[in-house]
Amino acid sequence: MRLFSRLLVPAAVLGLLSVPGLGFSVQAAWKKFTPPGGGFSVSFPSVPKTSTQSADQPLGGHIAMTIYSVGARPNFFLVEDALLDKSSPALSAPEALLDGVESGMAGSTNSKVTSSTKTTIQGFPDHRFVLQGQILSKGITLLAGNHCYTVVVANSAGQIAQATLDKFVNSFKVQKRGTH
Repeated sequence: MRLFSRLLVPAAVLGLLSVPGLGFSVQAAWKKFTPPGGGFSVSFPSVPKTSTQSADQPLGGHIAMTIYSVGARPNFFLVEDALLDKSSPALSAPEALLDGVESGMAGSTNSKVTSSTKTTIQGFPDHRFVLQGQILSKGITLLAGNHCYTVVVANSAGQIAQATLDKFVNSFKVQKRGTH
């Protein structure tokens, strides 16, 4: 089910991987980041840029997305917080929603889902995935209430060090709204 074909990492954002001179060092001291209003915390290699998007859902309702990203050569780090209407039909089928996020990301980057494992993080359903194509992407997507989070490390050279992936993905923690 492609409930979330429009909830995806924009190809233009991932295109930053090919821009020379994004000169951040992955070896630099990582910084814990919590967005205004809370909801989650994660460690980025530098202060993330923030962008927003919104879209109507195919089966009704609205999605408001906030994207936090850092280009740190050779990798690109991203957390997307997609806020769904509480009455969204997608919330009644969490596995289908998470499958749709993976499919949407793969479609938007001309990649294929080569691995997907269903687990839980802090009691919330999540998928750990690998997408392969011109860009290699690894990460998680999880549903916490009416927030669908996608946490991704992408690399245009086709290699992501496991330690880098683990450092980023394992630092992600869901928090109560309004807490820092």
